[in-house]
Amino acid sequence: MANVQEIILVYGFTNSHGFFSIDLPKDTPSKVLVIASGLGLETSRHLITMGPNKSEYKVTFVLNENVMHLDEVTLKPNEKIYRTGNVTKINVDAFRDGTEQTIEDVLRDLPGIEILPDGSIKAHGRFISKLLVEGEDIFDDKYKVLSKNLDAKILGEVEIIDQFESNPVVSKVTESENVALNLILKDEYKNVWFGNVGLGLGNNDRIKSSANIGLIKKKVKFFYLGDYNNLGQTATSQSGNATKTININTLVQEKRVESSLSPIYDVAPLRIDQIEEKDIVLNDASLNSISFVSNLNSELKIRGTGILANDIEDQMIFKETLFSTGQELVRYTENHNSLFEKSNATGEVELQYYPRENGYYTNLIKFNSSPQYSETLNMFNGNNIQQDLANDDVSFYNHFDSSHLLWNKHLVHNYAYFGVQSIEQNGRLISPTLYNLIAEGKVGEVHHVSDDFSKIYGVISKLVFNQKKHKQSLGFGYQRKKVARANQFIVNQNHLSTNIDSLENHITFDSNKFQASLNSSFDISEHLRIKTDFSLEHLDINFDQSFFSKWMLVPKIIFRVRNMSIGSFGLDYKRDYTEPLPDYFLMNFQLTGYQSFKKGGDFIAVPRKNLFGFHYQIGNKLKTQQVTVRTRFKKNEAEYAQNIQIDESILLNRYELVKGGTNFTTTLDYTSYFKKLNFSSNLGANINWSKLPYKLNASDFSNLELFSKGINVSGTTYFEFPVNLDLDLNVNWTESNYKGIVSYSNWINLSTNLLLKLNKEISGSFSNKYYKMPNATYFSTDFDLHYAPQNSKFSYQVTGNNLANQRNFTILNIDEYSTTSTQIKLLPRYILASIKFRF
Repeated sequence: MANVQEIILVYGFTNSHGFFSIDLPKDTPSKVLVIASGLGLETSRHLITMGPNKSEYKVTFVLNENVMHLDEVTLKPNEKIYRTGNVTKINVDAFRDGTEQTIEDVLRDLPGIEILPDGSIKAHGRFISKLLVEGEDIFDDKYKVLSKNLDAKILGEVEIIDQFESNPVVSKVTESENVALNLILKDEYKNVWFGNVGLGLGNNDRIKSSANIGLIKKKVKFFYLGDYNNLGQTATSQSGNATKTININTLVQEKRVESSLSPIYDVAPLRIDQIEEKDIVLNDASLNSISFVSNLNSELKIRGTGILANDIEDQMIFKETLFSTGQELVRYTENHNSLFEKSNATGEVELQYYPRENGYYTNLIKFNSSPQYSETLNMFNGNNIQQDLANDDVSFYNHFDSSHLLWNKHLVHNYAYFGVQSIEQNGRLISPTLYNLIAEGKVGEVHHVSDDFSKIYGVISKLVFNQKKHKQSLGFGYQRKKVARANQFIVNQNHLSTNIDSLENHITFDSNKFQASLNSSFDISEHLRIKTDFSLEHLDINFDQSFFSKWMLVPKIIFRVRNMSIGSFGLDYKRDYTEPLPDYFLMNFQLTGYQSFKKGGDFIAVPRKNLFGFHYQIGNKLKTQQVTVRTRFKKNEAEYAQNIQIDESILLNRYELVKGGTNFTTTLDYTSYFKKLNFSSNLGANINWSKLPYKLNASDFSNLELFSKGINVSGTTYFEFPVNLDLDLNVNWTESNYKGIVSYSNWINLSTNLLLKLNKEISGSFSNKYYKMPNATYFSTDFDLHYAPQNSKFSYQVTGNNLANQRNFTILNIDEYSTTSTQIKLLPRYILASIKFRF
């Protein structure tokens, strides 16, 4: 009850039958409002005029239902990991240790997610197809720029999406095996501009600066990511495409066909898998990227990405290589001092048009320019060699996809593509050894100039018939590819230039392919699926005076046993062919390095190969415990093998068609997360065995046998108390056998991180890395301390790298027919102090 100004005088509640009574106070005004309200009901008011001789009033209320419509209601269970449908959701805050700087740092310690050395990401045992932000694909294949640079603080949740399909029309017809990650940001970073700027300075002139700017709204998402450093973190490696898992189970395999042309002469920085980039790269790296996605209207969406990366890198390397020739061992010693400058400018614009539920269209335009310049001084077998090389690689591609859903969920999918690539090289080489070979001991320079060009275009159309348990597709395709290679070999002496025709190539390689395919997928039962694929392909190859034309049948069959209590199984077989590369038909020897040449043959063949596969997987519903086993066996009926002649100064390589080799690969992945123990672990094992035909300083081909195996064990704790542990152990073995000459090597990598979280503001990590090789042992200690005041926009960091100040790293590698000991100079010890401002 209230007065007319609605100031409450007295109140009460109804009983279980809806009756109520209120005792009036002594100073009740002459007019009062009696107001009745309830949850989910409309409010009702009655005005009562108080009489002088009346002590009781009866009022009846009828309250109507009040229906409220909420825009969105999200209910989240209070769990670290939970699953909804095909989506596994991970609460990021439950797994943070406080030292994470980027999204990659966060993902690295989440159960079920693995970060590979090149930055590619695996989830639930498969390479992810997309890294989404709030459900939107922004960077496409170049998601490493996002994961390696976006601020970790903004991330609230990560979703692992199984059976992910980016095409909304295709998803209604076929079943995908793809996996994607979706990054969910914290609420305070939505619908506002956010970001950070950071600066770090250290001894030995070490520096790191970074900037993030982002905007996440319903209709537009935008990111600027920038970085500069000389701490060994290269920029151009981030702008490359990430690895993907091929989805072989779908009737519509969306792919992008592009040229794979690469330069014949190549000078590139050395990378060692066993040690991180930041330990061995002496560089100046800068990265700038802009990306956005915008809904222009309810039907049309545009996505764009622009990346500009640049690296200037120094390397000092000593190498000693022993070639297993079957005769007297040949030894090469090399002492490199090299400067590399590489840039990468890449841009993408994609339009996505979704006018109705049964039609979806995309058009992607890609441009890439990668100029590179290198200078190398080398002491090779006692002779001084100098080489300079300018290389420019430019490409342009256009990809168009259209999907139409017909009656009864039948589907028509069309894909058309076009692309060009150009590689230009201009090199200068001063080599007494090489000059003595071609110019009878006179001193001078060698110039090698190359102009390579590739053009490719084609179209693929598929009609998919969806009959619930039985699906079929009929497809047709055509592809035209043209590759032209031209090089000059010029000898300069006393300001006179002479072309050596016998070391030059001017070739044109044309390929035409027509394809007709019939695919079928049968769901025999809830648990058994059989998929068949029969493709009839006609391949024409025209190479100067040589010509190849043939029809070939490419059969494929897949068995899937799914959703069993003991797990899921898969068997597959495919008989395919390998289209030969233009390099196999170089008419003359062409320079490939300062002491090596390559030459092709004159006979065109298309070798056939047989591929067998098996996989097994079992896991719980959350996929927090999961075992995956994959086995692949490949047998080549024939292949273009290498005929190699090695002496004390020159390596000559010819391609010849011979009986093919075999390859067998098995991998095991075991992922586990134990909620009650606050512990996650991963066990990985791999075995690789191959027989490859080689002719090495011999008259006949012999099989080179390669065998390698490796075991990886990692574990992370997530205790509530201040100290946690992160451990990673790798043990690897490799062995080669060529004509009875056996080479063997093994190495151990052990990394332990002690993670400290003293309170909500102070955290840190102390990392120890141990490497054991047959001829060397390496040990390094790093630390990372963070101070992030809760009520401040500033945060502070102190980082120490290579505290033991190790100067060199040595590794023994067995590579095909050789054993190589490599010693590389390391980034010297530094301590870096950083400050970051977030807004």
